[in-house]
Amino acid sequence: MTPAPLMLAAAVATVLVLLLSPTPAPAIVADAAPLVQPVGERERFARDVLAGLGNTSPTPTTVRMIVQWTIAEDAGDGAFARHNPLNTTQAGYNETHAINDDGVRGYATYADGLAATLQTLSYGYYVDIVAALRGNDPDAARRALWASPWAASHYGYGASWPEGE
Repeated sequence: MTPAPLMLAAAVATVLVLLLSPTPAPAIVADAAPLVQPVGERERFARDVLAGLGNTSPTPTTVRMIVQWTIAEDAGDGAFARHNPLNTTQAGYNETHAINDDGVRGYATYADGLAATLQTLSYGYYVDIVAALRGNDPDAARRALWASPWAASHYGYGASWPEGE
């Protein structure tokens, strides 16, 4: 036989062995971990903020509070496009431009915007927000945020707070 027919015969034999060999049934594992779902950019940002604040084991409700905060600031994708999901005004972090008269900035990279956000949260105005986020107390974090100078509207003291996501 020439090499081509030998290769074809070997391929056919391999396929027949695979098809005709008994295969064991898949094991059922009751304790199998669920498949990890892709994390959205809002959740990624929330987890990164919490880690930056020292909360490395946030509860889902604490993560959700920051996700809601990003929605309250900008329900679209503009804030993420400028790497500033919480619309901080912090200068000194490779900002690219101011987007409004309040001084909200765009940053060159995700890391720049995250660092600017963490710097802003380190100021004394926000100590109660940070303490609540570190302590996985999203209700206290919301109340502290609404009472803080973060947003002039104070998010209507909760009246205009997003419930979704």
